[in-house]
Amino acid sequence: MTNSSAPILFIAMVACFLMGASAFQIGSSSSRPHINTISSSQLPRAPSSSSLYSTPMKDLPAAVDTENDGSTTDFIFSEISSNDVVVFSATYCPHCVQTKQLFERMGIPAKIINLDKISNGLGPAKDSVAVKLLELTGQRTVPNVFVLGKHLGGNDEAQDAARSGALKQMLSNTNGLAL
Repeated sequence: MTNSSAPILFIAMVACFLMGASAFQIGSSSSRPHINTISSSQLPRAPSSSSLYSTPMKDLPAAVDTENDGSTTDFIFSEISSNDVVVFSATYCPHCVQTKQLFERMGIPAKIINLDKISNGLGPAKDSVAVKLLELTGQRTVPNVFVLGKHLGGNDEAQDAARSGALKQMLSNTNGLAL
């Protein structure tokens, strides 16, 4: 492809975009570049937002292998059983900031545990809090939110529960929280 064909390709891509193409495949046959458009129906579908956020909160497993890591698992269970809302977080994570702000706006006291600020919070070690949370919940990311001892999910699930009123309803039955 020559430099003189670059403006033509750009114009063609913009035109395809305006006509509703979702993706482009750029190629050349002989000396003329061309763009094949791919419609949105040809792209793989992501799950609908309702199927992503309408899952109920998950109970934690009754028993976890605590060999060589009982203290980490004990720490996690202690925190989620002694606080109505626990957010396992990281100070540098923008989704964590959004979740913390959500609970602040709603006036919900949440125990925030910044994994990047505790010695065994992050990292690949099998006794790190992050690895234990992954084993317990199946969630790899922070924030990792627990409400009344049950795993709610991440920021998207917390925001969705707040929008739908489910979060307020879950917590309205607890002692001491006036929502």
